[in-house]
Amino acid sequence: MALVKNPNQQSWDLMEKYGRDVLLARLDSAIARNAGIAAPYVEIFKDFGAGVSVAQALRPYPQYRRLNTWSGQGDKSGHSTYHAMILKADKRFSAGFTFQGSYTLSKILTDAANFFDYDNLTQDHYNRRLEKSISPLDRTHNIKSSYICDLPFGKGRQWLNRGPVSAVLGGWRISGIHVYTSGAPLMLVNGNTFPIDAWRLNALYMDQAGTYEGWVVKHKNPNWRGNDRYFQPASFFGEQSALRLGRTRPGNATRFNPKARGQWNLVENFSIARSFRLTEALRFDFRFEAFNAFDRSRFGTGSTNVTSPTFGVVTGTVNEPRRVQLGLKLYW
Repeated sequence: MALVKNPNQQSWDLMEKYGRDVLLARLDSAIARNAGIAAPYVEIFKDFGAGVSVAQALRPYPQYRRLNTWSGQGDKSGHSTYHAMILKADKRFSAGFTFQGSYTLSKILTDAANFFDYDNLTQDHYNRRLEKSISPLDRTHNIKSSYICDLPFGKGRQWLNRGPVSAVLGGWRISGIHVYTSGAPLMLVNGNTFPIDAWRLNALYMDQAGTYEGWVVKHKNPNWRGNDRYFQPASFFGEQSALRLGRTRPGNATRFNPKARGQWNLVENFSIARSFRLTEALRFDFRFEAFNAFDRSRFGTGSTNVTSPTFGVVTGTVNEPRRVQLGLKLYW
């Protein structure tokens, strides 16, 4: 796992000490002078101090901006824990039927989504524990099954084992793959920005919501194509404006909420196939396949930014529609 460090980030304590206006002011301004802030390196800042902000001057290494440690696959940290219970079944029956299935009950906690998660620059380099939450890769329930069945018709089978009907219906096999997986945890944010160099979007302020329950609207018969809401309206989460409320810290919501998730992923794939032997050395295989055979729709959540006008308004699907294909392979 990779949590990208941000070693040249200003401390969030500066927001409480000076406030937004001072940090955004130019280094050579009266605001900066009245706050007692001077150029940290005169020989560097004297020629272009007019274009330098107080926030830049208060970086640990003010002569540099953000220190890019990730492009060279460097300076990362991260930790994750994974626990799971796995049940498996595997059975081959005598009548040409084979079955495999598994069920996984699991939980992943992490402070970084994956090794290449460069957008996961820590929000507070000096308190990286704030990044720990349920992983966006977490899927509580994961059910998978697959099977292959030789149909009981044709030569050597139980029924229709001779004659022209046997030649037409014999030798076919059907197979299927079923995948049913819990939805992914969701992260809600607001549109607040700060002079502090925090890359990822600001977390929610939990003043009014107070709990991680109830973020997702529970519809009895949701009409997603009719723009039913996925999340509660923004008013449910309370005032989020940092400017209006004088916020000096990032939001206090967990990165990903284990109680607010996307829709289950429900997929059924089927195929029917047969081999036709023309001569001893020549044969061809025919296959018909259907993916997402029941044409299930898994809808997106809409914007996850509570300050967006489209917050929580479902606008489309995130999975592919039903897809079918025919295959023909010749062996010689």
